[in-house]
Amino acid sequence: AFFGGSQAGGGSRFGMRSESPPQNYEIEIGLEEAYHGASKTFFIPIVTRCPKCGGKGTVGRSLCPQCRGEGQVQEEKKIEVKIPKGIREGQTLRLRPDGQEIFLTIRYLPHPLFKVQKNGDLSCEMPVPFLDCILGGELDIPTLQGKTVMKIPPLTQSGVTLRLKGLGMSSTGKNSDLFVAIKAVLPIRLDAKEKSLYEELKRMSETKTRAKV
Repeated sequence: AFFGGSQAGGGSRFGMRSESPPQNYEIEIGLEEAYHGASKTFFIPIVTRCPKCGGKGTVGRSLCPQCRGEGQVQEEKKIEVKIPKGIREGQTLRLRPDGQEIFLTIRYLPHPLFKVQKNGDLSCEMPVPFLDCILGGELDIPTLQGKTVMKIPPLTQSGVTLRLKGLGMSSTGKNSDLFVAIKAVLPIRLDAKEKSLYEELKRMSETKTRAKV
């Protein structure tokens, strides 16, 4: 289990999953941070020995008022985490703040465009004007490396997936690709000239179909 919420300075709170050393946590990062690498600040509740009783749970013959006999207290620590370039979801970072061993398991935040596959491939859906699907064209595609131009072959059907090699989560040197699903977009309205042209195209298509029959 972990706690949500943001702290001053851009850090986030994350809850503890195990109270006995080493301690384990999950941290969430964006895809861009995972791809390029980043330095982030997190506020983590770390269990430490009670400073009042030294971990005994008692002060003299009385129950320790600070840890209530547990011998441990939870302290929120601010830690700086260096996110390695190309880190994958599920990988674990090992840190030793103040000599205390902790493990941080990486989770990706949902991305507004990309979905990540287990092998590091990325997938997304892009709207394409239907005339570009019919006649072919070019489309600007956002990637984790920046924008690139993807060629749309003539007569590309809606739902077809095109591959951009090496544009997945491949910053570690491992090959992974970006798969773009094409979604043909029809015009919302037509002016008189456009309507006339489409009607002529329809007549030509019907004549061609009858000739084949």
